[in-house]
Amino acid sequence: MRRAISWDGRATGVGSLPHADPPSAVAFVLRHFPDAPFWPQLPRRAQRETMLEQWDDLGDPDAPADDRRHRAGLARFVRVVARRPASTRASIVKGQVTGPVTLAGATPSASAVRRARRTAIRGVIHQARLLRGLARRVLIVVDEPALGRATARATRAALRPVLDAIRESGAFAGVHDCGEPRPERLAGLGPLVVSFDAASHLALVLRRPAAREALAARLAGVEGAGDGVAWGIVPTSPAGDAATGKSVTPDALAERIRAAWRELGVSSAVGRRRSLVTPACGLALHSCAAAARLARLTVGVSAALR
Repeated sequence: MRRAISWDGRATGVGSLPHADPPSAVAFVLRHFPDAPFWPQLPRRAQRETMLEQWDDLGDPDAPADDRRHRAGLARFVRVVARRPASTRASIVKGQVTGPVTLAGATPSASAVRRARRTAIRGVIHQARLLRGLARRVLIVVDEPALGRATARATRAALRPVLDAIRESGAFAGVHDCGEPRPERLAGLGPLVVSFDAASHLALVLRRPAAREALAARLAGVEGAGDGVAWGIVPTSPAGDAATGKSVTPDALAERIRAAWRELGVSSAVGRRRSLVTPACGLALHSCAAAARLARLTVGVSAALR
């Protein structure tokens, strides 16, 4: 069995940033998220770096991966972190890959889903190979903003092989859904981190018995080492701002998470051990100044919980 991991309320990001040049983006990540840094996705740099096109070079199993064109943030992140002394690096690094439901498109055929699944698995294996030399623990999150359009059965069929590939690579697995979350659909898929837009949807999740039960199970570690919840509690959209109201301070946002722990029957110690803190979604649509403000707020929430 794998050793248990403590996520320890660390702050990390969903993936995308507004920067257009990789050095600035990686410097931003390492400055703001030193405890669980992630490689930055840079959709403003080029169309080929958007989440639906970023993995195109991996769709052909005979073609070599081209990080410098499609994932310049990953290439830069690996170079910079690898040059750092091992004693100064974080114990956890994070990667992300667009999931097969989203990659397959709005009206996917069975062949489109299979192709998208193969592409996502190649993306997992490729980045896991690069990231596992940088830290003792690697977390790879499958980004699935289109998850809500799939049935529960289709969700499990599409995601299971990708999540298995993550674990077989030696990494820990996660799934991010910035739409209306249905964490119950991820039950039975093995240990993973459920990442969701808590800024907009926390109250909704807590009102739905199946969703409550699913989150409580992840916080209890029911499916094994690596279970957890990434609370996207820092609002990144007007909907998140409206749900949060005027209480957009680190202490107030941390208290929303603590209140959720209490409602789910989880102690603060267990909740912290199985929680990460993130913005509600990626930050690419914001200015660099706004992204810095949201990053500082995320780190502040993490500090308030720890």
